[in-house]
Amino acid sequence: MDKNKLAAIYNNKLTTPQHIAHQIDQGWNVVTDNSMGSPQLLKKLLGERLIKEKDFLIRVHTLLDIGTSPFYEKTLEKKVGVSWFSGQSAREAVARGLGDVMPCCYKDMPRIFRNHIPVDAFLATVSPMDEHGY
Repeated sequence: MDKNKLAAIYNNKLTTPQHIAHQIDQGWNVVTDNSMGSPQLLKKLLGERLIKEKDFLIRVHTLLDIGTSPFYEKTLEKKVGVSWFSGQSAREAVARGLGDVMPCCYKDMPRIFRNHIPVDAFLATVSPMDEHGY
């Protein structure tokens, strides 16, 4: 594929975190890692939307909880987060009744998602496409 066609595909897919946050629909299962490479601004915007829109409810599965997450904040008055490997903020939310825990082994995660949890959106930080479109 030539570079001009790849550039056109890439530019067509570019969007803003604000637009992505508003594309998430009611009742969706969203999956994200909660570590250093996760899309912090997108998670913040989803957290703000969850607070602002009282009837908006999604389930956010966080895979490795390092640091804080808007899905376990004290200001969020609804159960949103499902922690697979709980850090401090997730444990505190679970203790308040505003979070769930899904204990498992990493090796079992693909099977669990494939067979039991439909994933509507996966939030990740990615780099721009290379000359091959990857």
